[in-house]
Amino acid sequence: MNKQFLLFLFTIIYIQAISQNRATCLRLDEAIILACDSSLEAFIAENAFLTQYWLYKNYKAGKLPFIDLNAVPLDFKRSVDNQYNFADSSYHYINKQTLTSYLNLSINQNITGTGGKVYIDSDVSRLQNLNNTTVPQYSSTLIRVGVEQQLFGYNPFKWDDKIKPLEFEHAKQKYISSTLDIAIQTIKSYFDVLQKKQQSELAQEELVISLTLLDIGKERYKIGSINTEDLYTLEIDYIKAKNSVLETLRSYKWASSNFKSFLRLDNNANIELMYPDSLLNVTISPLVATEKAFMYNPEMKQLDLDILEAAKYSDYTKREKRFKANVNASFGLNQTANSYINSLKTPQDYGSINLSLKVPILDWGVSKTAYKAALQSEEVIKLSTERAKVDIENLIINQVDKYSYQHEFVQNAKNILEVSKKTYDLSIEKYRSGTIDLLRLNMAKDYWVNAKYDYLVSLKAYWETFYNIKKLTLYDFSSQKSLSESFDDIFIINEQNY
Repeated sequence: MNKQFLLFLFTIIYIQAISQNRATCLRLDEAIILACDSSLEAFIAENAFLTQYWLYKNYKAGKLPFIDLNAVPLDFKRSVDNQYNFADSSYHYINKQTLTSYLNLSINQNITGTGGKVYIDSDVSRLQNLNNTTVPQYSSTLIRVGVEQQLFGYNPFKWDDKIKPLEFEHAKQKYISSTLDIAIQTIKSYFDVLQKKQQSELAQEELVISLTLLDIGKERYKIGSINTEDLYTLEIDYIKAKNSVLETLRSYKWASSNFKSFLRLDNNANIELMYPDSLLNVTISPLVATEKAFMYNPEMKQLDLDILEAAKYSDYTKREKRFKANVNASFGLNQTANSYINSLKTPQDYGSINLSLKVPILDWGVSKTAYKAALQSEEVIKLSTERAKVDIENLIINQVDKYSYQHEFVQNAKNILEVSKKTYDLSIEKYRSGTIDLLRLNMAKDYWVNAKYDYLVSLKAYWETFYNIKKLTLYDFSSQKSLSESFDDIFIINEQNY
């Protein structure tokens, strides 16, 4: 069933229950959907992903041509400069006053393959000497095509093309993994409420039974079938049972309040949690689980990113301090005139090529040692990555192996619970008739109480293990679908809302 529909349906039922002041039944899967949609942890995970989403959009936008408009509307200068007089071979100080304006429109495109840049631009400038009444001068460049290229240098665009898409895929997987963390946290909180409720119910049952046993004990004491110590023991058990009722009820209310706070529900809401005892008919192969983890696990993706980042830094240290050469070339059409219109007529072609070199001669091994250190760091990261992958693989195999036994554990715990309940009921009747003593009765009661606890623990372990495998693989073995591949169906972004 569609998750959005389940959430909508539960909201309607919840509102109706609040208005009628009756309990709302909540299943484990509904609680997980609600937590993944409404909890504060869900909003934190969503905003963490959106941060990476906009960074990826920024990277994609940086690959497109960008247009710049540069303008200097007014540049007034007044100064005293010396000027050479060719007539008498002397220098004279003169006052200078100039007014200039400048406008440039350019289209720029980064070259991913080479790390350079090509551009097309057009500009116009105006110069006026305010010391005389001569008309201003105009200079117009109708078009100029240029390229800026660093030879043998570090190319950040190449590494961005390798790393940025992987970072975005990792962000998707990390978001899904975070929602599964929320699911696991929900399971723990859900079963914590059930356990506290069970303890409260057991305490209430034990209070009733303790009172019954105390009444039976008083009757048997009158006929001399038990001694005074046994009667005092029954009275102490009854008093302890009353205290236990108060303590367990307080713990249950506290756990229930925390659970509703986690789901961001009204603390006064009457929520009845259902036992998730309908197990899945799902078989998980360790080989398939490991394969899916290597494909979709965000930690695996992070390990790949760590290797790329290390290789990127090694390349940077190798190229940044070595021999460098920069080539700047441009070709354009330009003209100057006393008016703007005339400066656009009969433009003259011009061009320029600039080659600059930087050759390190002596740096006392700074470049070499930095590069060697980067290479060693890269090797350490590769070895650490191999170790981490083995650890993740072992963890997955362990979880799958644990899951393969959980179904049987739950069934066995359920059978033990049924038998221990029958044994305890029978022991009460035997104690009533005087065929067993108080010690045997308490042993039967302890078996029953422990069996109820063990059954709930086995259910919790079953669901936690299943969702742990789901988190490690980002694969839904129930529907045989990858959670990572269906991400766009799970998380729909409306950019107009941000």
